[in-house]
Amino acid sequence: MIDLTYSDEQSQVASSIQALVTREFPLRRLATPSGGGDLNKWALMAGQGWFGLGLPGDRGGIGYGPVEETILLQQAARGLVTPSLLATILAVRAADALNDAPLRDALLAGDSRAALAFGAAGDGSGRVIQAEGADVFLSWDASGLQLIDARAVSMEPRGSADPSLTLHRFIAPGNGVRRCEDPALVDLAELCAAAVLLGIAEETAARATDYAGTREQFGQPIGRFQSIKHICAEMATRAEALRAQVCYAAIMLDAGTPMAPAEVSAARLVARDYAWLNCEANIQVHGAIGFTQEFDAHFFLKRANLMNLAGPARAESGRMLLARAAG
Repeated sequence: MIDLTYSDEQSQVASSIQALVTREFPLRRLATPSGGGDLNKWALMAGQGWFGLGLPGDRGGIGYGPVEETILLQQAARGLVTPSLLATILAVRAADALNDAPLRDALLAGDSRAALAFGAAGDGSGRVIQAEGADVFLSWDASGLQLIDARAVSMEPRGSADPSLTLHRFIAPGNGVRRCEDPALVDLAELCAAAVLLGIAEETAARATDYAGTREQFGQPIGRFQSIKHICAEMATRAEALRAQVCYAAIMLDAGTPMAPAEVSAARLVARDYAWLNCEANIQVHGAIGFTQEFDAHFFLKRANLMNLAGPARAESGRMLLARAAG
C-alpha cells in the first residue's frame, strides 16, 4: 500500500508555494503582458530556491526530491507561471550532470535563465518560447536532455509585438549543443512536464466548478443541471486520477525502484490527455464567455498545448511506456 498523501513538511511546501503564486502571479497579468511579465519575478523565484529544489545541498540546491519538485511545478502551473521555470529547473540538472558548475550556479542564482525549446533533438533546429534574454535553451527527447547555447543560435525574425508569448524558430550549430544522455534526467523531465499538466487540469476543474455554482440560468445555478454536473464530475475525476499517478510516479522515482520509468511514462501519457480534456471542458462550462479572448480559459488551453509539444511526441511517449512496462 502506497500512501499518496503529503507529509506535514510537503504540505507546508505546497502551501507556501501556493500562497506565493496566488500573491505574485495573479492570472489577470496574462491579459496585458508587458515589460518582461513573469521574468520580472526571476530574482524572487531564485531567492525561493525554486531552481534547485531537487538538487543536493552540497551542489547548491535545497536537497529535496522529485515529489517536492512536482509540488512546485503543479502549484506554479495553476498560476501559469512562465515555462522558463521548468526549463531552468531541468537546465540546472543538465549542467550539473555535465559538470558545468559555472552555468549551474548562475542558473541557481537567477543570473542566467533557460528557455524551453521544442523539437531540437535532431539537427539542432527547433522552436523556443521566451528566447529574449535567455542564456541557454533546454529541450529533451527519449534519450537525453539538450543544452543549447543561446548566443550561438540564429533566430528567425520576430513576428509579434510580444515576443515572450511567441514560438520562434532557431538553428543551432553543432558546437552550440551539448547533450546529457542520462535516462534518469529524461524521467525527471517527463515527470516535471506531467506535473505542469496536472496543475492545469486541477485549476481548470476548480474554475469550472466555481463558475457552475455561481452562474445562474433559468433562476438557478447551472451546476444544478445534470449535463453540467456530469462535466464537472468528469473534470474532477480526471484531475484526481492524474494527481494520484503523478504522485505515485514521483514516489517511485525518488525511491529509485525498477518500476519508476514505466510509472513516469504513464503519468506523462495520461497528463497529455487529461489536461487537454479539462481545458476544453472548462471552456464549455463557461459557455459563450469561455470562447472570448478577454476571458482566461484560453490561457490554460494554450499552455496545455505548449506542454504537449515538449519532450518526446505523444506516439513516442506511448512506445516508451510499452517498452518500459514490458521490460
